[in-house]
Amino acid sequence: FGYPEWQIHAKDTRELMYEVDTYFYATFYSHYALPRVAEFQEDFIRWYNRGIQNIYPRYGMLGYDTGYFFLLAATLYGENLSEKINDLEYSPIQTGFLFERLKNGAMINKKINFIHYTPDYRIEKLDFEE
Repeated sequence: FGYPEWQIHAKDTRELMYEVDTYFYATFYSHYALPRVAEFQEDFIRWYNRGIQNIYPRYGMLGYDTGYFFLLAATLYGENLSEKINDLEYSPIQTGFLFERLKNGAMINKKINFIHYTPDYRIEKLDFEE
């Protein structure tokens, strides 16, 4: 079990991560083996004539997830958005959302995923909700 930074080193340690049945947590994660991520990458190249930067988080994906999520929520919920924000069903490419209201009225994103490199060479992105 490890840290979000492990995804940065996955290219160099992938075989070992599969071998030892690795899990790590992350607030953002994308891997091109996941179908939605591969499709987004293809679309991004077609739209902008370049690939997404290989940094974490991938800001092109972060912008897409954030924009799509909030525009959809605003369209569906309007002035009730803050009360219904966690009712929105959205399958993110990289960054998920699960908001908690703080005592001062602000909201914080508490979404965490577990990433699992299985011994049978699969990568699973598992949702974690408190």
